[in-house]
Amino acid sequence: MRILSLPLTSLALLVGVACSPTDPAHEVRVPGSLIAFGDTARIELPSRAAVGTPVTIVVTSFADGCSRQGETEVSRGALEADVAPFDYRTEGRDVTCPSILRQFRREAVVTFDTPGQAVIRIRGMQLPGDQALVLTRQLLIE
Repeated sequence: MRILSLPLTSLALLVGVACSPTDPAHEVRVPGSLIAFGDTARIELPSRAAVGTPVTIVVTSFADGCSRQGETEVSRGALEADVAPFDYRTEGRDVTCPSILRQFRREAVVTFDTPGQAVIRIRGMQLPGDQALVLTRQLLIE
């Protein structure tokens, strides 16, 4: 039976690499922040629209210097729509974020084929505290 021996410095190097205290920077997809530090949500849409006419919903989300704008997901039912903006945030132990407040303007387009009162839900987060938030708006479809 042969016993493999490593020099002490090689063994220390292997342990040091495997147990490194640094956490490399990586991006995480997070819901967009709809309200930040007491500011009100910025959501723009008309109060009424015609059946079959595209409606543009504008949502502004807030972020810090470690975030970049991501995509906005939209799902629609007969008289309801969900709008969910997302961002990409750089995280890691050695990441330092500039102390700035960014605003990301997004547009979502929905079309309703049924007359009635449509409910628009905007899903995101509230800062500080990263609390889940759902805001609703009404849209009359004629």
